Amino acid sequence: MKKKLMVLVLSMVMFGVFTGSGFAGDCSTNYPILLVHGVALGDDTLGFDYYGRIPGYLRSYGAIVEGGGQDAWSDGADNAVQLKQKIEDVMDAYDVNKVNIIAHSKGAIDTRYMFKKFPSMKNHVASFTSVASPQKGSVLADIILGVMPDWAEPYIGGMLNVIGLIIQGDESPDSLAAGYQLLRSSMAAFNASFGDLNTGIDGVYCQSYAAKIKGVVLDGALQSTGVVMAIGGESPNDGAVWTNSAPYAEFKGVESGAWWCGGVTHFGIVDRGILVFPGFTPGFDAREFYRGVVQDLKNRGF
Repeated sequence: MKKKLMVLVLSMVMFGVFTGSGFAGDCSTNYPILLVHGVALGDDTLGFDYYGRIPGYLRSYGAIVEGGGQDAWSDGADNAVQLKQKIEDVMDAYDVNKVNIIAHSKGAIDTRYMFKKFPSMKNHVASFTSVASPQKGSVLADIILGVMPDWAEPYIGGMLNVIGLIIQGDESPDSLAAGYQLLRSSMAAFNASFGDLNTGIDGVYCQSYAAKIKGVVLDGALQSTGVVMAIGGESPNDGAVWTNSAPYAEFKGVESGAWWCGGVTHFGIVDRGILVFPGFTPGFDAREFYRGVVQDLKNRGF
């Protein structure tokens, strides 16, 4: 009987190791993980998670994972309120006093707005990881808003706001405000009024990552925008964010995938390809990238 029990236990452990079911629980951080989304898509859009297969993968390794809960088409000032509420809800739900924030793209800007608007929230955030975020703005925003005729702005903005309300469930979408927030001039003003990009948030472990396209990628849309950005002086980039715009506090480097692949796009680093298709980056495993980030947070005591 004892021998059979031992064989069963060993089999379960080996199964957990080889299937990635996370028996070791190496992502079981002390505080829940909030995966904060960026612009255009919410936590869940028509059944597709903003972070693709990443949340489920992290949970399989013992992590508690929640979304950011903020609007997809609002600016940082408005989303800061929703993000604060989400953190408070998560702390109540799991009986903890802090969370770990991992934020992609504009989600990291929303997070910084929250710290600015509600300074006491730094006491409830153990770590803040910024991923491929336009901390200095993006030339792509400058170009898109620059070529858009003034008369067209309310129509295009209104259409996107309707999409936000109906499809993404936004509470108070303002797509134009979200877009103008990402202008290089807007972020320069924000950074001037709210701390040095190298400093981070006092009392919070802050780090950042970037991504870049280095050849031909499968996502033709981001390949094209990447070329436009390069012409505008922002190269290398991930198709939406310049690598020099992404560093915040402790910069951990640029993700570009295996030597043979075309690089990692702005969507690829969150396990998405064209629009919401998951796992569309051969040569880069976004799930493993985030598992490494979370495992490191756990090892640091967060």
